[in-house]
Amino acid sequence: MPHRSTNLAHNSPPDKKAEYLKNFLLFNLFIWYPSCSVKVLLRNTFYTLCLLIASISLSFAQHIVIIQTSDFHGSLEPRQAKEVNNQIAGGVQIISAHIKYLREEYPDSLILLDGGDIMQGSIISNLSKGKATIEFYNYLNYDAATIGNHEWDFGYDEITKDTQGTLKRRILNANFPFVVANVYYSENGKPFSLTNLKPYTIIERKGVKIGVIGVTTTSTPITTHPNNIKGLYFSDPVNEIKALIPEVKAMGVSTIVVLSHTGGKCNKQGECSGEIFDIARNLSSDSISVIFGGHTHNALTATIEGIRIVQPGAYGISYGRADLFFDENTKKLIHDRTKVTSPVYFTETISENGELINLKQDNEVSKSLAPYFLSVERLKKDIICEATEDIDIVSKDTLPLGQLITEAMLTYPDVKADIAIYNTGGIRAGIKKGAITYGKVYEIIPFDNTIVSLKLTGYQIKDIIEMSTSTKEIDDLLGLSGLVVHIDYSKESGNRVIKILKNNKPIRMEDKFTVLTNDFLYAGGDGFDTFKKGESPVVTQTLIRDLFENYLRKKKVISSPKKPNYIIVK
Repeated sequence: MPHRSTNLAHNSPPDKKAEYLKNFLLFNLFIWYPSCSVKVLLRNTFYTLCLLIASISLSFAQHIVIIQTSDFHGSLEPRQAKEVNNQIAGGVQIISAHIKYLREEYPDSLILLDGGDIMQGSIISNLSKGKATIEFYNYLNYDAATIGNHEWDFGYDEITKDTQGTLKRRILNANFPFVVANVYYSENGKPFSLTNLKPYTIIERKGVKIGVIGVTTTSTPITTHPNNIKGLYFSDPVNEIKALIPEVKAMGVSTIVVLSHTGGKCNKQGECSGEIFDIARNLSSDSISVIFGGHTHNALTATIEGIRIVQPGAYGISYGRADLFFDENTKKLIHDRTKVTSPVYFTETISENGELINLKQDNEVSKSLAPYFLSVERLKKDIICEATEDIDIVSKDTLPLGQLITEAMLTYPDVKADIAIYNTGGIRAGIKKGAITYGKVYEIIPFDNTIVSLKLTGYQIKDIIEMSTSTKEIDDLLGLSGLVVHIDYSKESGNRVIKILKNNKPIRMEDKFTVLTNDFLYAGGDGFDTFKKGESPVVTQTLIRDLFENYLRKKKVISSPKKPNYIIVK
């Protein structure tokens, strides 16, 4: 592991202070004595001594470094990341190398946190139902994590016969606590809790205690399968944080940070919106110094009402960092020295104080996780199709990959359907030109969603598509086949769908159509409750991922659809 000496101000022991003072006074005498009277010399020495004491006070503050990841989604393997010019980023060997390096640089003062959505999303992690990823986090010695909306995705556990059983088992597998304060049982109002799950934890480094309160997004009921969170409700994070602050302060903490699975975005003008910013605006920097976020997969830093906000990005390619400084004697946080940084990329180099350090990959972690990697090796390498070009989730004003997936859904043999609809949020990766393996198919559709057939009227179909236009974001539209939809975003929400064509003819609103969708949308996922009003529903056990795989195998060669199913009126 490469190493260099760290900044003296961050790591010098207290007994260095006397040597600093002695050397500085000698230097001062040497500079001033030849040209000054005794009176001037004493006066100047006094002034500079005051400055020195102030400088020493700052230099020897206790420095705590908090590293935060989020939305890892089981990303145990490295990937080409466009954020770093298609360099390789992430993967267990590189991530571990970064964390080991940081632990050497900041011995006894590093804290490692995660903002949720840890396990669900890759073939390795999914086939082990998250166990492989938890073992990796144990290897890295995380200090705490919160629960993301996709932590619930594994759902029912056959072993414990519990709707949330798989998540509970993974929490028990962790060598670090999970913290979440705003999840309750609907029936009795008691907190969702078990061994190793609590509303907050206290982490101590070098005599400084830091309280970590955990909260998760209130959108969880519509961003995971509703069946998986039956019997639970998700309360307002702000109320829970405020209620816990006195209790956490009573534990003698120097500051409190919030570890959240909530997110937001900032535009080019610096205007920030989203759940994490709403939380910050309703808290005080006198109590909360940093809010760590996630969920929206973007990296950012911001300051709201004096509270620092960090979002680290997603898929294990980057992390966020908070540098906190505390008075050495009082242990009080020095607010104006707090610094937040994001994104910092997990690549083969790391930058510290302007120096670029080459890292040696950690091979031991690969040995530790080898059984999980070997278990999926054959599946990952199984080539099923060839792509003649890159096929993205979103391309300009179209959704090419969603269109391909819904075309595959229409091949479902048991129902002759008119239309197929799939949520774009359920598509997790695009396709690169070249060979498409089964591993890639799993990366594209990591969720075990199944086919549901039902009857919907033209009115209901229009309502569903109208709802998907409400944010004016193309990637919030639904994957679609069987229709061509014209949208005018200049119109008011609810009136943006101006034309729906089938076979080049406008559909009749009163007609009924046979529609295929997935069980997530049918259950009201993403707030699409209109699906639940459909007639003659049939929920099958056929995985959409399997339909897509078979579709690709038969095609052998694919490219982006040439005729998009959405026309955006300019």
